Order: sequence, then C-alpha cells, then structure tokens
Amino acid sequence: MTDILVLVARVHWLDVLADLRATGVSGYRLTNIMLTSRSTVQSWEKGSEPSHSYGIAILEVHTRFCGEALTAQRVREARLVW
Repeated sequence: MTDILVLVARVHWLDVLADLRATGVSGYRLTNIMLTSRSTVQSWEKGSEPSHSYGIAILEVHTRFCGEALTAQRVREARLVW
C-alpha cells in the first residue's frame, strides 16, 4: 500500500476577522452580511475553522472591506498542514 501525503492550506481566520473588526465590521455586522447565526460567527472568533463555503464568503467580505491586497496577503500567509 502506498501512503499519500495531502497538504492543505489553512487560512489564519483570526487575523482575517481582526482585519474586518479594524475596518468596523463587528461580529454582529458580519452575522448580518453573511446571513448566519451569531453563534456561528462567535465560533470562528474563538478559533473554529469555517466551512469551505463560509470561508470563501468571509474572504469576499474581507476583500470588500479590507481591499484585494490585504486579502491576497492573508491567503499567501496560509500555513500548510497535513
């Protein structure tokens, strides 16, 4: 049997959320923008990994409020894990 190593890039979501807060996007406002529950956003603020679809949506909101350059930087900073 051959072992397969899979590397996954993990975004630093706490940094992304901190950037949003710095531009005035509170957890409450993010809840309204993304049409999700407050407890979902709070779980991300505590370090939970958002699902892929929520992650894409968060990055779109981040681009809108923080600019393409900072969003691209956050994606480049994603760490590789297996």
